[in-house]
Amino acid sequence: MMGRDLPPRTRQRDGFRRRVPYEVPKRLEPEDVQKLIDTASSYRDKSILTLLCRTGQRIGDWNGIADRHGILGMSLSDIDRKRGLIVVRLKGARDEHRVPITDDFWPVYDCYLKEERHTSQDSPALWVALRKGRGKPLAYVAFESSLRYIGRKAAVPIHAHLFRHTLAQGVLDLTGNLKVAQEILGHAHISTTADIYTRVDPMSLVLAVAAVKASFDSASSPSLLVPIQGSRYVFAYDADTLAELEDAINNQVPPRRSHP
Repeated sequence: MMGRDLPPRTRQRDGFRRRVPYEVPKRLEPEDVQKLIDTASSYRDKSILTLLCRTGQRIGDWNGIADRHGILGMSLSDIDRKRGLIVVRLKGARDEHRVPITDDFWPVYDCYLKEERHTSQDSPALWVALRKGRGKPLAYVAFESSLRYIGRKAAVPIHAHLFRHTLAQGVLDLTGNLKVAQEILGHAHISTTADIYTRVDPMSLVLAVAAVKASFDSASSPSLLVPIQGSRYVFAYDADTLAELEDAINNQVPPRRSHP
């Protein structure tokens, strides 16, 4: 009630904190990425989506020349066509971060400059509004609204940060190099990249335990090393355990732990 003192906060001594299971960041499928780019009606949005999925940078925002970061915070001078790089300012420290881009960006970018980027003033912003506030720097709120519309039209649930997760997971899957992923994403510490993107799936845990047991049993009982015919597991799990393992693998979350 208004005007009444709040009850004092006391530490709960009874009970335990419930552990929240960690979920690996979701990612976009390649066909969904292409569908989003194809669905975008403007060359500006096609260019931005291409940068998001090819570089893994944050979408950022433009709040004046001194306060800008990410893709939306880029200026015309941040495009280095000769070296095939873009320059983005990182969140927080505002350090400049150089990232390579792929060749499929240039055709749509050139169409954007030629056909859509018309400003009444000499604006340094790379991305400008096309309808309301035409010619002014494109703000995050305006692009987010456009992205939601594109996602609904393409029937793909999307938010800008999902492109970043997709690229990071793709780099780790193809190269296995955590340092490369850190450099692309612009993380200050490699532990940040590791904490977010290097998670062990349940199947890897099962295979690792099975391999250790097999190494101990190889001398005395080689027959135990042969998996059960028609089964993907080395051990003869009961039906309930098998169902739980399959569910955990399909959903990419750790299996539940049984309590005594």
